[in-house]
Amino acid sequence: MCDERLDAPMGTPSFDVPKNSGKPPYFACAAEKWALPAAWILGWLYLRLILIVESDKWYSGVYFTGHGGWTLNLAPLLFAVMFSGAILCLLAARQRVGAVNPFPAESWIWFGCLLLVAGALTFNRCSVLGEGETTLLLHGYAIWWAVTATGGLTDGKTGGFVPLDLACGIGRAFSGLVYLPVGVWHLVFDRERKARQKITWVAVLYLFLALIGLVLATKWLAGADRGFENLLGRFFVFDGWEVGVNLFYLILALPVGAFFYGLAVLRPQRKSSDLWSTQAAKLRQVPVGLACGVLVAFFVLYLLFFGVQGEYLFGAFWGRLPEGFTVAEYARRGFFELCLVMLLNFALLAGSMSFAEKSVEEHKLLRMTATALLGFSLLLWSTASAKLGLYIVTFGFTPKRLLAAWALLVILVAGVRATANLWKNCSIIRPAALVGGISLALLCLV
Repeated sequence: MCDERLDAPMGTPSFDVPKNSGKPPYFACAAEKWALPAAWILGWLYLRLILIVESDKWYSGVYFTGHGGWTLNLAPLLFAVMFSGAILCLLAARQRVGAVNPFPAESWIWFGCLLLVAGALTFNRCSVLGEGETTLLLHGYAIWWAVTATGGLTDGKTGGFVPLDLACGIGRAFSGLVYLPVGVWHLVFDRERKARQKITWVAVLYLFLALIGLVLATKWLAGADRGFENLLGRFFVFDGWEVGVNLFYLILALPVGAFFYGLAVLRPQRKSSDLWSTQAAKLRQVPVGLACGVLVAFFVLYLLFFGVQGEYLFGAFWGRLPEGFTVAEYARRGFFELCLVMLLNFALLAGSMSFAEKSVEEHKLLRMTATALLGFSLLLWSTASAKLGLYIVTFGFTPKRLLAAWALLVILVAGVRATANLWKNCSIIRPAALVGGISLALLCLV
């Protein structure tokens, strides 16, 4: 195979195409052809295992009295394994033909998180988030793992462009609604390579009729033997109108499979962080004095706040309650407001660092005011943590208190890294995302 490669037209899943080919083929390797029916099957599995689960199936929630009273719901774990396995097979096949993007090592972290959340649903360990919220979280981890595994991250790792990487990954997934039928068209009706493909519309028609015959034969054999009928009943139902239901699932699986096809097969087009930073430098139009003045205004506001409410706020450190307050009232009052103020400070600092004419390395006053504001943010964090700690010591853990502790952990990591970044260039979003993602997946097991 030639060492020199020329990518196919932008937007198609092709890569590793010979430079001197007259017409770049739509598919770069055989695995991309197999991805078309595989995506359809994955779409059908998603409907049957995740979206529309019948309670009498063996993979749904079943109570096993001989296994410690577990309520096993195998459907989420089965789908997570099949979904990730299909993408891994596609990536392995691409690398065999010279794919340019190696499999990122970080994606194994998110792969583990995906399996943890699927396992939590399987063993009904969703007491913190609840089954519905954990199922939504499973979708989030699946999409993010697919984005990381297929090379959709800026600079190949989680960083400050997480929202943009996620949006681009979801955009690729929805573009599969267009490229899956285009891929089928290329596979069936590409006359220039028809002799090599050996697939025509006659072959497709033959396969379709054969599938109908297979369904009819299965139905008639199920009617001839009760044991065979019971075995097939675990997967399909052939009696009466439910044949139409199964056909409806197959049709509905097409757009769902197209989503998976776009997410896994289409090649991401990501710019480097240096290029984004160069373009963002054009936004540095805010005078440094104005940025420092805004930060000082917030600094004075927080100084006044702590001066007036210091005794009330810091009472949690010593276990002293203000007069007329119970522990529950004191712990809940102002907790979420303090967390929102900390998030507001992070947004304010991000805007000031991005839009100020000079960076913190070039302007000492900007660095000092930003550091002071982050110091107050960490003081707010310690106050909120003391309130939550007093609440937990008095009444114990509950799902909401565990989630509040998780949020404080993520805010702490972001705050410490943001402070360090003012004096030494280091990542902020990456450690916060990794700590938050891993800890949230572990929290699902509680």
